[in-house]
Order: sequence, then structure tokens, then C-alpha cells
Amino acid sequence: MEKTTAILVQRFLLSLKPRQIFFRSELRGFGSANTIDQCIYRLIESDRIIRLIEGVYIRHQTDGWLPSAEEVGRAKAKELGRILAEEPKTIATKLGLTNLDGCEIVFYTTGRPLSFRYQGKIIRFKETSARKIKLNDSRLGKAVNILWYLGPDFPLEDSRWFLRKYLHREERQQLRQELPGVPEWLLTRLKGLLPEYLPLGFRSYDSDAFETENSQYDLRGDGFPMNKTFDFN
Repeated sequence: MEKTTAILVQRFLLSLKPRQIFFRSELRGFGSANTIDQCIYRLIESDRIIRLIEGVYIRHQTDGWLPSAEEVGRAKAKELGRILAEEPKTIATKLGLTNLDGCEIVFYTTGRPLSFRYQGKIIRFKETSARKIKLNDSRLGKAVNILWYLGPDFPLEDSRWFLRKYLHREERQQLRQELPGVPEWLLTRLKGLLPEYLPLGFRSYDSDAFETENSQYDLRGDGFPMNKTFDFN
């Protein structure tokens, strides 16, 4: 049985594309848990595969390539069937609006909090509301999420520059669809920043009338993380 398991695992490894991450869970059908563990151990000891984090592996690459911590985090989310969103702090850092601790990578998730250590960095899954994750479904929603993260003390002129530089007019016109559930201070700030799109009497729950079928959020997931990179270009 052990020999059969080893053959099946070898065939599986040969079927992988270069630099393709794989999971221990994908080997379950090849033998008992103990036999799979022994096979994985021997493959690691012989430098055939590399353990990235618990349950996540990659074939040894001749050029020494290893995935980034962000790629490993996304891979782990895929294995767990998590819905992920990039943390607003990470997005704001990419845009030069704030600084980020390079030792930690954080993703928002509706699942329970988890953390892993990889190449000196901590990959953290941070539990948050479905509303905040839904915001990351669009560039406009990401922009609202970033201002939410930066807080009421972030300079008003910098906030105005950010919204007008990175959001197209058509996106700003859709702003009302992104506001249910945002805190009152953020709604007040957005009214001041974009008065032509949000009249002073506008209330966040008024935006429910602007919801469309396509804006509804599916919390069931399909086994793959819904992680979208923030790209204003």
C-alpha cells in the first residue's frame, strides 16, 4: 500500500505545472493519513518538494524560486475555501497614502482569524464584516474602504485629491450604491468631498434604493478566494 501511495503521489507531482502550489488535502485519495505524511516527509528530505506553511507545498524549483508571502496567503485561502479581501491598509500603502509594517500581510475574511509565518513574515486572516469585504468588489468600494481605514483625522485635502485623482466621473456617480452601513463621520466627509454627487440631506440608508442585482454579494463562495488587486489604471 505504501509503495502504491508513493507512485500515485509521484504521478501527481509530475502533473503539476512549474511553480504550481499544491496542498496536502489533494493527496488524501492516495492512501491513509499516516502513509501520506510519511511520503511527504521523504519528499521534503530528498528536496523534491518544499513545505511553505502547514498543508501547503511546492515542487523544488531548479532556479530556487519561491512564491511571495501574499501568494502563499492566497493559496491557503483557496485550500480553506475562504473569501478574502485585501486589507485597506495594504492598498493605501501601495498608493503611498500610509506606511505598512513589512513584517505582516493582512487579509480580510469572513472566516475565523488565522495566522501563519512564512519567510520571516506573518500572514494574518482578519475576521471582518461581510459589508467591508463587499466593498472590495469594485474600485469605488475599495476607495471608500481606504478612507474608512484612514479615519476622520486623515487630511481633508489629501482625501479630496485621492478621490478625484483615482476615481472616474462615472464611478463617482455610482457612489450612493456603496454607502449602506458606513459610519456617520465617513458619510459626512464624503458629502463634503463630493457634494455634487451626495447632497447634504443624503442619508446612508437612502442608498438602498440604488442597489442593483449585480451589486448583491454572494457569501456562499465557491472554494476560491475573491481577492482582487487594487488597480486604478
